[in-house]
Amino acid sequence: METNFEHMRMSASEIAYMIAIDETAKNCKTGEAMGKSVAEKRNLSRASTSRALNKLCAKKLLMRTEKNGYVLTDRGREVIGVYESCIRRVKEELAIRFGCRDAVAYEDALRIVCALSGENLSKLAKSEGEKCF
Repeated sequence: METNFEHMRMSASEIAYMIAIDETAKNCKTGEAMGKSVAEKRNLSRASTSRALNKLCAKKLLMRTEKNGYVLTDRGREVIGVYESCIRRVKEELAIRFGCRDAVAYEDALRIVCALSGENLSKLAKSEGEKCF
């Protein structure tokens, strides 16, 4: 059963936070990301990072651990998987068509994917062979 993408569209900032959580947790022995580490990774204040992470917890995309760290929920992993696949595809197209540096192509791809309508996000995800939300 396919769910409407409009109900799960994310901002570029939200996706960047989720990617930072995922990467930080993967590089940590405990498998969780601490808010301080995420703030440092994103070069943002701990207060704004905490607010953003709490909002993602409220959306059930992240959850707090017993040690006050964060991990992606199953739903969060599913969402980030689809977005990362779409971002990767758009990044490749930007690099091929415009010869962009990887970092520039990635940041632009992140913003482009997050600006897509639910309809086009769904089509892009399907074209990449990813399951829908």
